[in-house]
Amino acid sequence: MVLASVALAHADTPVPASAMSAQLVKTGLYLIEGGGSNTLVRFSASGLIIVDGKAPGMYRELMSQVRKLNRLSDLRVRVLILTSADEDRSGNLARFAAAGTPIAVQENAKRDLERNLNGEARAPSFVTYEREYSIRMGGVEARVLHVSPADGDGNSVVYFPNLKVVALGNLYRPVPAMDTASPGLNDWAKALAGVLELDFDLAVPSHGASVTRADVVALKAKIERLAADQPK
Repeated sequence: MVLASVALAHADTPVPASAMSAQLVKTGLYLIEGGGSNTLVRFSASGLIIVDGKAPGMYRELMSQVRKLNRLSDLRVRVLILTSADEDRSGNLARFAAAGTPIAVQENAKRDLERNLNGEARAPSFVTYEREYSIRMGGVEARVLHVSPADGDGNSVVYFPNLKVVALGNLYRPVPAMDTASPGLNDWAKALAGVLELDFDLAVPSHGASVTRADVVALKAKIERLAADQPK
């Protein structure tokens, strides 16, 4: 697992206006690409839920994109959910903390983040969970689930039941050649099996375009075949 390097006194790095782009996923849910891992923005009547907060130095551009999406309603960010402690999604933790935004993160990922915190900066307000945490606000729901320790022991997926969309974090990714000899293949397949218990038709990986349920089924089958071919 790649641990986050949280630079709490980090100044924003200048980012070209084209570095990030936003697109509608489903009604009330937007995907912001670029500047690190994918970010999801879920609108509710009571405020915004953000899933993953980009790489270090990308806070200003990220929030610029959020304001463009939010220009008519002017809702505030109520919570940031992290799918892992990896730097490409937790790199602006200090800026969210300074804005008073609570951070929802799996308890093992919180441990990893705290190893890198600078005591001179404002400490984030963490909301932690072991297996599952539900957020309900303004008529919407987000379920945050630690389905299996596949990509590190602090990974989570975020499920939006009324939209049938799930944010997969690193669970949907190409299978590196080195993983074909890794005992982690079975854990990865188990994690995807847990995801497939959810009623979804669209999944958003940490990087790249959204995929269908059938794509997730196909990835699980490929991983299981590779695991079965491992030397006993």
